[in-house]
Amino acid sequence: MAWSRCSRICDLLSRTCKAIGRIYKDAPTICLVVISIVALVILILVLFSTFVARVLGVKLAVIVDLLLFWLFARLVARALMFPGSLKIFQRSTEANYRVEVARHYVWYVRHLWHFLRHVLEPGGFEMGFVKKHGPYPSFSIG
Repeated sequence: MAWSRCSRICDLLSRTCKAIGRIYKDAPTICLVVISIVALVILILVLFSTFVARVLGVKLAVIVDLLLFWLFARLVARALMFPGSLKIFQRSTEANYRVEVARHYVWYVRHLWHFLRHVLEPGGFEMGFVKKHGPYPSFSIG
């Protein structure tokens, strides 16, 4: 039983190292930067957890760690589902939304423009409530 568990753990570590090695061959700089950042984050978390354990005790340290993990998981979920809720992505999301809304409504504006050009052409038709008047073609309703 213990031997099979150890074998599975060693197999998992072996596959992980092979995957990291393949990524390192493709992009060594990015791989080193990502590994360094992950190692630094893990070091900071371990140091924080040990500090809290010494100050508050082990049980409260576990509660604090679980609470912080829960808050982080909520932040990540909110950022994935609603990227505009974070100030970092808010301007970008609003700009993308503005562009998409403009794309959807430009079709209607073009149709209105073509209609108005057709109405203002010499010899174009006049509707009962839209008339041309003055030196420049314009519309009056009435």
